[in-house]
Amino acid sequence: MSRPHQPWMYVGKEDKSRVSSADLSDEELRDEVRRLTRFSQKDNIVLSSARLPYDLKHLPAEPIYATVDVVADFADQFTRLESENVQLRKTIKISVDQVLEANKHTANVQNENILLKDELKKLKKKMKDEHDARREAAIAADKKEGALRESITNLLSKFLCA
Repeated sequence: MSRPHQPWMYVGKEDKSRVSSADLSDEELRDEVRRLTRFSQKDNIVLSSARLPYDLKHLPAEPIYATVDVVADFADQFTRLESENVQLRKTIKISVDQVLEANKHTANVQNENILLKDELKKLKKKMKDEHDARREAAIAADKKEGALRESITNLLSKFLCA
């Protein structure tokens, strides 16, 4: 669509180059910017300009200055976004390093857990073997005691009968 005049000569609601007659609230404007770009709810969308807007009362000295101003605004915003991007990358790197460290720690703990379970099994088996050995020793001692009593009884009966 061709404009009837330069963009900085926009005259308001009645301007013929206006796309919509509806006024957008700040939040509606931000939503529309998010819809048209890749900005998310977390992105800060600045609605005010660093320079006074051009209009019929405030015209650029030459049209090239308006372009330079727009490019300068874009460069400022781009630089700010790149700075945020670098900061986000650093944050992500730190988070990734922390996750990797936590994964290593988890693997070490799991290995230690496996070793402790194996040691516990060995100790339980050793305790069971010792318990079984004591039981067998007690049974053997009971048998010997029974045989000894029987021998004593036999000897006593021989001496008493004779």
